[in-house]
Amino acid sequence: MSFVFALRPLLEFRRHRRNLCRQLLAQVLSDEAALLAERQTALASRERQFAEIRGMSRRGPVSIEGAISRRYHTGQLLGQVRLIEEKRRLVGQQLQLCRDAIVKADTDVKALERLEDRQRAEFEYRAERRNQFEREDAWMARRLQEAAR
Repeated sequence: MSFVFALRPLLEFRRHRRNLCRQLLAQVLSDEAALLAERQTALASRERQFAEIRGMSRRGPVSIEGAISRRYHTGQLLGQVRLIEEKRRLVGQQLQLCRDAIVKADTDVKALERLEDRQRAEFEYRAERRNQFEREDAWMARRLQEAAR
């Protein structure tokens, strides 16, 4: 007779849920990295626009339309950076929710694993005691048979 943990399906479900939480965390971290890269690209583009405006003023007469166009574009890029920052704030909240969910899921799994370990140890202890009693009974039976002869 072997040990069967009665709550095995629940344990497997909780492990699966924990794995899903981990996958979601990985996705949210990937989203955060993409937003950081997008932010860096926008900031670099904005800096290039300012450098072009400075370069235009050093070369001599400035094209007002060109300067206005670049200045407008830098404003648009700044708006884009602000939007990215807002998205990053939301992603930060998602990260925290994912981390909290993983901690809870991991706690749930560990609780069932500890219960399984305790029940397995109890099962093995009882099986060993049963075997010991059977060996003692067999030994006593042999001794009684030998004494009866």
